[in-house]
Amino acid sequence: MTVFSRWPMVYSLFILIISLGILVSQRKIISTIQWTEVLFIPKKTKPVKILPLTGLFRSLMLSTTICILAVDFPIFHRKFAKNTEYGISLMDTGVGAFIALNGILSPEARNPLSNDRYLLNKTLFSSAPLVLIGFARMISLRITNYNYNVSEYGVHWNFFVTVAMVKIICCLLNCKLIRRIKINSIGFSLVIMIGYQTALSCGLSTFLLDQESRGNLFSANKEGICSVIGFIPLYLVSVSIGRYLYNKRRTGKSVDLVIMACLGGVICLVSGVASNLCHLFIQEVSRRQTNAAYILWILCLYSLLLSAECILVLMIEFMQSVGLLQQNEPCQPILSTCLDSNSLVIFLLANLLTGAVNLTSNTMEAGIVQSLSILVIYSTTLSLVSFGLKSNKIDVRIRENIFDIIREKVSLLRGRPTIKTK
Repeated sequence: MTVFSRWPMVYSLFILIISLGILVSQRKIISTIQWTEVLFIPKKTKPVKILPLTGLFRSLMLSTTICILAVDFPIFHRKFAKNTEYGISLMDTGVGAFIALNGILSPEARNPLSNDRYLLNKTLFSSAPLVLIGFARMISLRITNYNYNVSEYGVHWNFFVTVAMVKIICCLLNCKLIRRIKINSIGFSLVIMIGYQTALSCGLSTFLLDQESRGNLFSANKEGICSVIGFIPLYLVSVSIGRYLYNKRRTGKSVDLVIMACLGGVICLVSGVASNLCHLFIQEVSRRQTNAAYILWILCLYSLLLSAECILVLMIEFMQSVGLLQQNEPCQPILSTCLDSNSLVIFLLANLLTGAVNLTSNTMEAGIVQSLSILVIYSTTLSLVSFGLKSNKIDVRIRENIFDIIREKVSLLRGRPTIKTK
């Protein structure tokens, strides 16, 4: 994304050579494998404790924390930066990918049989820090006069508030409407997406792109507020996909990984074709407007990445079955595991460090050496903090049973028995 952005083939060839070197170093083990037994005789091996969805989220976190600062330097190629009105690039995928993966990893997908009260409490509790961070960011930008692009989310709105609002609204829709009326969530999402795209085509698009119309609170934050409507179909579809994938993965069978990879490929193909058709005949893809072409493109992208993650997990399981990896050998990078344990804290720290760097230096005039030095120090700092939190067993993730624990404590004080919510 930085120095090698102009030579992607050279970079890919470099990685390929390293990978082939690792395989060649294992040739003695590979030559002793009884391939007939491996392929045709089933073995009782423990399933790998890795979920493709989790690996996808960790990869997104790792790349996002680096890109949010790297984009401010000239070594970060401008074709990867966010587009103002129309078009798609690497940085345009960030918020869409976070919304999609939050839907896949949501309580509605993980625990579809839980009651409405549990799901609502869980969603509200996990969204509260995002809302607080969003308000804190708004106030800090005002105090420091930090330069930011108003056309991205609006004057007061921001990424954190967008994610929180989408989570809360979609949970309410799922609990109060979809589950009670028993309607198909994918069909309901399609209706919302078509309705919102119709509104964009009938004049809402002109309103969103008009920089002058910011006279009241709604118009001042029109991009952020309207983007929530566009992200609702993406989140609901992601919940449905996540529910299916979790049910499949709970069996621990390798064949389910193959089904998941094929499903991701089919979704990628269908949504990719639909996105291109919308882009050509309805409206150009636009992250700012969160139109149908953008939503379908994000769905296509993360479905492709999900298939790749499933294939990777299959390769790990295969290597364990033939003895190239031990059953207790770590199959995930340590850094990504540490980021997963405290993702919100690390992401917040990354935003604070990005702001500090931009306030203390002119990043757009920095040379290659200075840019790389700052990025290396920045990445090292985040890595050391994540390692430190993990080594000290500090985990800020929301526990799934936290509400049961709270109710149990309250009921004990009242002297009444508790009923589990799940």
